Amino acid sequence: MLGHSKAAPEHGDSPTKRLVVAKARISGMILVVALVSLSTSAAKAQVVGRCIAETQYSTIQAAVNAAQSGSVIKVCPGDYSEQVVIEKPLTLEGITSQGVEGVLIVHPANGLVVNDSTWAAQLLVKNTSGVMISNLIVDAAGNPPACTSPAVIGIVFHNASGTVNNVVSGNAITETCAGILTTGTGSNELSGNAFNALYVSTLNATTCGPIF
Repeated sequence: MLGHSKAAPEHGDSPTKRLVVAKARISGMILVVALVSLSTSAAKAQVVGRCIAETQYSTIQAAVNAAQSGSVIKVCPGDYSEQVVIEKPLTLEGITSQGVEGVLIVHPANGLVVNDSTWAAQLLVKNTSGVMISNLIVDAAGNPPACTSPAVIGIVFHNASGTVNNVVSGNAITETCAGILTTGTGSNELSGNAFNALYVSTLNATTCGPIF
């Protein structure tokens, strides 16, 4: 009488080995889920103000300091009294909330201070690339002293590249003040903006004049 033997495990794998493989697959799936979750979190927009529910900050500079490279910072409508310095690739954009728009960056109560070379920039971008700025009003007007030394500039790109779109930037118009200054290395794209003066020294040449 022929006996029936038990079938050998597939490919000779023991139950213990199959259990180890199953655990490894589960661990791999958990790791993938964790990485996807982390990536989604990193890509989340940061918000200045409280108009939308994301990671919220009370000042633009606080959001910039906390941002990772490549982050998007959305600024709710309102007035922001501060000097802002950006030294990493990111997007800074004013947004519309409940039909209200208008992000205004003005000088602090004690006035602007020198934050790059001999300039007191309201918004300074330096030593980086890939910075996109849009839908803002940068107003350094009324800062004491207005256009003496240091020179008060609305926006400065120093050794930096980026894009400025739909931005109004200005201050008191004299020969030493400008709405925007680009200097050092880097290339910048400007479109749909209004500056009271443009000062360019990137290519060892200077151009100064009204841009509307």
